[in-house]
Amino acid sequence: MPNREEERLKELKMKINEREYPERAIDEAIRMGIQKANRSKKPSYLWKTALAASLIFLVLFISSLRVSEAFASYVSNIPGMEQIVEMVRQDKGMVSVIDNDFVQEVNNSAAHQGITITLNSFIADQEQLVLFYNVDSSSSSFENLRIDKIQVVDEYGEEVAFDSLSIDAIDSKEEDMYQSNYGLKETLNKENYTMEIELSNGDEPLGDTWEIPFKVNQNKVGKTKDIHLNQEFLVEGQKILVKTIKASPTRVGIQMEFSSENTKRIFDIEDLRLVDENGETWSRISNGLSASGDFEEKTYYLQSNYFENPKELYLVFSKVRALEKDKLEVKVDTEELKILRAPDERLAKVEYEENYDETGALLFSWDVRYEQANHMSPIQSYKDAGGEEHKLSSQYHEGGGSEGLPRFGFPYDRDKVSGVITFELQDYPSWIEGEVKIPVEQ
Repeated sequence: MPNREEERLKELKMKINEREYPERAIDEAIRMGIQKANRSKKPSYLWKTALAASLIFLVLFISSLRVSEAFASYVSNIPGMEQIVEMVRQDKGMVSVIDNDFVQEVNNSAAHQGITITLNSFIADQEQLVLFYNVDSSSSSFENLRIDKIQVVDEYGEEVAFDSLSIDAIDSKEEDMYQSNYGLKETLNKENYTMEIELSNGDEPLGDTWEIPFKVNQNKVGKTKDIHLNQEFLVEGQKILVKTIKASPTRVGIQMEFSSENTKRIFDIEDLRLVDENGETWSRISNGLSASGDFEEKTYYLQSNYFENPKELYLVFSKVRALEKDKLEVKVDTEELKILRAPDERLAKVEYEENYDETGALLFSWDVRYEQANHMSPIQSYKDAGGEEHKLSSQYHEGGGSEGLPRFGFPYDRDKVSGVITFELQDYPSWIEGEVKIPVEQ
């Protein structure tokens, strides 16, 4: 490796290591909101099927990664690549994609109202399109820019069909770097495409569309490998069917089915991972969509080992977040601020804050600090005393409430809705355990 490139990587490593990162920054990338304060407002609605925006928390193990000359050269020569490296360094699969020269360079820009958006590069395979782009607002007077809409259209103006879309960002003072991951319904089989972005300043749309063309080299579109397992396992009496593994360069999708006969609702499999004969591990994706589906069928997304050739490979998990189906309903008296029904004492407290944002908020606390609960959104909607359903347009997650415990909740106007409300839990800090280790034939 040339000395100059090696020094640049060392400098980048030092910059990244100076940052503080939480030990676990995974799960639920489909939750909305770029966090910029201890208290964050997280919209929970889905644009299309899963538009997400979340601050990337980077858990980096740079010293343990193999960096090739091709990777170092790419970092050194592509504008904005150092920020891209910050985004993907914690994902072994994405590092391997760059190392194997599957990144396609673009560096095209569009400018309106003093804002320049540049599409630096992208990665494409049969499962995903991953776009890396930056927004430079240094020549504008806007102070609260946000992405309202992003889409990709083909050369005929037809929108690329997708079933998920996540947006991650690294914020700087005047220029923000973004990574958008499209879960594709169909492979990109044409040459010419255009990324289209619409922006707002706060709640005010800017009215322009930033259109940036790019070309797809089909020789660098990675193919998917399908591995059929169809093996059923019991974890504390709950049936989990591991159906298929779909491996592509950017991610590995594990398709699972949870039996309708189960007495518990399975919310998540926390420690799902691929492990080779040497203990090398490919774990859940942290910057992008980590899972999709419902409580009957779900696909979990792992870092990809696509370019590796281990002698042995296993799919492993042991810790499953689950709760009895007959304990899912929660009742809350919003006037007396009492939890009338809950699964157990873990959902410990409800509070109302009148001046919280525009309307006021109903906020809940757990009995203790659960690490995993920081990423949970247990409520998606509630029913009022008259049985009318209210879907949540946004949610709140707070680092520390009145007693120093994290709180979660949603906008709630007592003048419009009062009395007892009811909701069904979509997540909960309750676990079942059992060792599962499945050999994977490659």
